[in-house]
Amino acid sequence: MGYSRGDTNGTSALPLRFVETATVHYGDHLHGRRHITIDHHPLAGITPTMLLDWFTHLGGTIAYGAEVIDRYLAWHPIDHIEWELARPAPGGGAAEGARFRMVEASGPQCSRSRTRS
Repeated sequence: MGYSRGDTNGTSALPLRFVETATVHYGDHLHGRRHITIDHHPLAGITPTMLLDWFTHLGGTIAYGAEVIDRYLAWHPIDHIEWELARPAPGGGAAEGARFRMVEASGPQCSRSRTRS
C-alpha cells in the first residue's frame, strides 16, 4: 500500500505554515539513515485523539479543499511526495510499531530526500 503525489503544480487548496515558524533538528544514524524532526507550534483545536486517528488511517483519503486526496499528501501537499506502509504494526495497519517508507522534499530548494519513520 502506498501513495504518490503526482502533479500538484506546487499548489495547495488550504494555507500552509511557513518553514520559519518551525524548529528543525537533523540527525544522522547508522546505514545512511537520517532522522529529521520538525517542531511547529500546536495546531489549534487538534486533540491527541484526532492525531491518533489521522496517523492510524494515514493510508486513506480525506476531503481537502474541493477534492478527495491521500491523507499523507494532505498533511503537506508540496513537500510530501510518497508514502508507503513498509511493515504493518503488530496489530496491523499504520499503528504503533509500523514502519513507513516516505519520500519528501525538504530544504530551501526542496530537493528530494528519503526519510523513514
